[in-house]
Amino acid sequence: MRYSAAFLELISPNGETMRRWQSRWQRATVAWEANDWEYCPFSWSGIVAGGSAETATTALSFPRLPSIEGVLRLAQRQGWTARLRVYHYAEALDGPAPPVGMILMGTFRGALEVAGANPTEISASIASLRSIGSYQFPPRVADSAMIGVPCVLS
Repeated sequence: MRYSAAFLELISPNGETMRRWQSRWQRATVAWEANDWEYCPFSWSGIVAGGSAETATTALSFPRLPSIEGVLRLAQRQGWTARLRVYHYAEALDGPAPPVGMILMGTFRGALEVAGANPTEISASIASLRSIGSYQFPPRVADSAMIGVPCVLS
């Protein structure tokens, strides 16, 4: 039997990691890659081996808890990106923390979008940065210092 572990990073437009969540070790913060990863009971779908990430999206589902929903809404308002990595490992390696022998099965990075909510669940997606035509990374505001002479409408 194989177990999966998903790691989700939420990253601000300036590149700072705002949240690190993992979905495997319940009610625990685990150390992995020299960082602490909080437990967050999310599920994922849509990472396909060998698929193209040009126009792909990855779906995420979270319990509708105020702490989680608040972070997701803030992330969408401020234009955070997300990076999801999914690992598999053998049952024999299961323990209280991520094992050394985990194998990366898929990864996806893109713009985080809250898709909707019902009374018990909030759904979000990670959309490829290329599939969002108006998305600019890092986001910038066009001002006269960037453009030069202001636009004049005629």
